[in-house]
Amino acid sequence: MKPTIRIVQRACEAAKARRLAAIRVRAGDMGAARGRAEEGRQVVRIYLASSWRNPYQPEVLSYLREMGHTVYDFRNPVPGNNGFSWSQCGAAPMPWTPAEYRYALGSVPARRGFTFDMAALRACDACVLLMPCGRSAHLEAGWAAGAGKRLIVYLPEQLERVDEPELMYLMGGAAGRVLAFGRAELARALRGYTDE
Repeated sequence: MKPTIRIVQRACEAAKARRLAAIRVRAGDMGAARGRAEEGRQVVRIYLASSWRNPYQPEVLSYLREMGHTVYDFRNPVPGNNGFSWSQCGAAPMPWTPAEYRYALGSVPARRGFTFDMAALRACDACVLLMPCGRSAHLEAGWAAGAGKRLIVYLPEQLERVDEPELMYLMGGAAGRVLAFGRAELARALRGYTDE
């Protein structure tokens, strides 16, 4: 390999390492919350897994932050960033062919969005899966459970019924531990986090 190519490769690797380090720092004051206490309560670093279409997400995000927890917001992962959208990927309008999907998934915006979300998932203590949500949020919750993070499946009070139950939520523990119906149960589940 020519020396110039090696120099360029090293420069690219160094730039990538700097970008990833900056993302880890920005994606989160998630790391700063560990062990910090506010009003005698441990702050839980929460990954709020949900959907762009979920109307309850902003309200639940605010509620968790008002409780004193550090919460990752995929809609605003860092100041000045309004989150990832497939429209940023430069692909044709959906539905996509497999080749268009591969192109979009490999694009810089998709990789950047994935890096933000994964950094926050790795840094969290607990994942709150806010229903209703789709495939991405369920993949995030499954990853969190598999990584030993606390999983809480939250169904807001406004959801009067469950349209489609999910057996695999038991990855998060017993039904009484993993499911939270309404704010009171969510608050209790998060308080119980530090007791276990």
